[in-house]
Amino acid sequence: MYESNNVYKMYGGSNVQVHQPETDVAVEKAIPQRLSRIRAVCKSKIGKHYISKYKTHTKTFFYSKKLRFACCKAPKTGSTLWGAIFTALESPLDVDAIFQLSRIELHYGTYEYGAGLIAGRMRKQGVPPLLTTMVARNPYTRLFSAYIDKLFLLGAINRMFGLKLKTGFAMIDYQRCGYQVSFVEFLSRLAELGIKRGEFDEHWSPIYRICDPCSFQYNVVSKQETLTRDADFTLDKIQMKTERKNSIKKILHSDGLYANTIFSLISSLLAEYRLYSTDCPDRFVFLKKVWKSLQMQGHVHEQSRFPLEAFKNLTDLNDPEMVTSVIMQNLDTIPVSEEQRVLQRRNVLVNAYRTVSPDVLNDIKDIYKLDFLMFGYSENPPS
Repeated sequence: MYESNNVYKMYGGSNVQVHQPETDVAVEKAIPQRLSRIRAVCKSKIGKHYISKYKTHTKTFFYSKKLRFACCKAPKTGSTLWGAIFTALESPLDVDAIFQLSRIELHYGTYEYGAGLIAGRMRKQGVPPLLTTMVARNPYTRLFSAYIDKLFLLGAINRMFGLKLKTGFAMIDYQRCGYQVSFVEFLSRLAELGIKRGEFDEHWSPIYRICDPCSFQYNVVSKQETLTRDADFTLDKIQMKTERKNSIKKILHSDGLYANTIFSLISSLLAEYRLYSTDCPDRFVFLKKVWKSLQMQGHVHEQSRFPLEAFKNLTDLNDPEMVTSVIMQNLDTIPVSEEQRVLQRRNVLVNAYRTVSPDVLNDIKDIYKLDFLMFGYSENPPS
């Protein structure tokens, strides 16, 4: 582990700014700045050092053969949205219907291809020219998002960590519901596997390892924090029928997109529950845990009480439309403003990182060093 104050001098990265905010920077200006920054880090000694230390492992791209358009698929960076966009670009289905598909349906591989095919397309000239994009995200928020989805809620990773760490079950209303894995335990295990063995699950592997921007020359580098704006910019570069493109862009800016996002999320969580219900036998307890996760992510107001009676009145708790309707009714009753949503997320995030020891934080900074550097994020944990 190298001290952050010395690492830039040690590896010749003194010309690379540690953090470059993009507040109020127009997308037309931000994209070239991002690309320039990545090129500088790739050429620097620190960049070469960390690429050698934590090997890249580019795997999957969304790809439209007819439009010659590719997007690196990095989990927890808006990949579900991009899955919907690529499905809308390729499929004859109605655009509105596509954006109501669950996360599972959007990640089933129809428009996903290996890195080898994309690398080959990059080497060949074609019409239209190949357009490539990727999405970056602040490592701190990405890690916490991965924790909520994969460790706090039910699923294979929650069970795997719980059994490995022997943490026992999480208890809600005196009933078990998934394994009890804290954020600290998650980060500690991640750091141990990453630093000692170079092992990473794709849901939290550093983005530079997944998308390898030093080898793949991307035309556009987006950020999850400005995802819709950057998607607009990228779509404008695609040579396709204007009507279809405008339909996609209209959805991206519609109020219905948020409801579709919640529906897609609930559909996926109910599917996971069917596979792992033995870890949380009481379905209402499971829904209470889902409710808590929605509050932690700012989707539901922190003061909203779990609507147990509304869920009990549903005729089919397996129906994602019915479950989503209860959530959306609550949002109508107690709306969450954008300001409140940001505040809730921030408070939960800050409190989570306050529990992490300096040693583990230093390991995280080391593992994600190039994500911080390449994409212009501060190494300081949320505070």
